[in-house]
Amino acid sequence: PEAGELLSTFSVIREHISASDADAVGSFVLSMTRSTDDLLAVYLLAQYCGLSTAPGGGGTIRLRIVPLFETIADLKAAPGILSGLLGVSLVRQTVRDFGARQEIMLGYSDSNKDGGFLASNWELAKAQKRLAAVGRRHNVRISFFHGRGGSVSRGGAPTGRAIAAQP
Repeated sequence: PEAGELLSTFSVIREHISASDADAVGSFVLSMTRSTDDLLAVYLLAQYCGLSTAPGGGGTIRLRIVPLFETIADLKAAPGILSGLLGVSLVRQTVRDFGARQEIMLGYSDSNKDGGFLASNWELAKAQKRLAAVGRRHNVRISFFHGRGGSVSRGGAPTGRAIAAQP
């Protein structure tokens, strides 16, 4: 059922991108990204659904695909996942089509639940530095999107101050 729902979603996205401006559809955020394969599966399904720039599934993907790293284990693995992803030609060319910028979402709720407020914020700061370094190695700018919840246990706080206060 989940695969069918995803294929239906991609079909709707394809219709909207084809009928209007490609910017009319935002990024596709993959929650609980745990491996490069998780992201590559999304790229392949998008290609299968006709979201590629060339007929017959060739070319690049016309949709930004954004990993969401949420748990402490995922944050630690994130640089390796991104490096593996950017090592794939289809992904590298797709990212270049979007101005050589890869968006990454960082989740605060699950990392707070995993290790507490201090450990979560420490791992988030380390992950950002390491992910930025991976981007530099691949000549890709990294844009972080911070997914913060409302309460402190979910990573909540005034966002600007909380991000500025990171280690």
